[in-house]
Amino acid sequence: MNQLALALPGIGAPTFDNYYGAAGNLAPSRLVAFAVAPVDTQIVLLGAAQSGKSHLLQAVCERAREHGIGAQYVSLRRTDATEWLDNANGTLIAVDDIDAISEPETALALFALLNRQHDARRAILCAGTSLPTVLPDLHSRLMRAEQLALPAMSDDDRRLILSHQARQAGIPLEPGAIEYLLRHHSRDLHALMTRLDQLHRLSLEGKRRITVAMVRG
Repeated sequence: MNQLALALPGIGAPTFDNYYGAAGNLAPSRLVAFAVAPVDTQIVLLGAAQSGKSHLLQAVCERAREHGIGAQYVSLRRTDATEWLDNANGTLIAVDDIDAISEPETALALFALLNRQHDARRAILCAGTSLPTVLPDLHSRLMRAEQLALPAMSDDDRRLILSHQARQAGIPLEPGAIEYLLRHHSRDLHALMTRLDQLHRLSLEGKRRITVAMVRG
């Protein structure tokens, strides 16, 4: 859910408490256990875009910190990603967007970090839509890590997530408003959440709940 950078009032930083993913998937519960006992563990979380990877990585770091465990999160889409990897140091490191690796320098930096964490009996959690192929040694190393997967998001998942986040934020919704959003707006979850945020602001200004007519307008 980046993948929900949740800006909605009442929703804070990504945590396990405000994560709502596909029913029946075991990855979130595995990551809850990993967050509080991360010693000498290497995990790779793979999933389609907007399946909730970034949310879960940040939730892992948040839960770890609550238990006094030093945790750091980085997206490799940052311009200084290679430098960050070179200097990363923590009991638990969460590295997001590994599919964005296109330069050998970044691949080597992540490979070196994997080795440092292993040698120090520390943990690392990587996530992306696919494994990087720039450096064969890195690809092989990531293949040997524990593998978790998130399924692609369905319209039912989007419907449940939007309803859940609206309830969490205390957003008053007319029945059918979310259904109209799903039928007539982008399927992109971040775009849907952004639109819901805009509608919430309009509803606050007009002191009324979000209706189908408001969504249509």
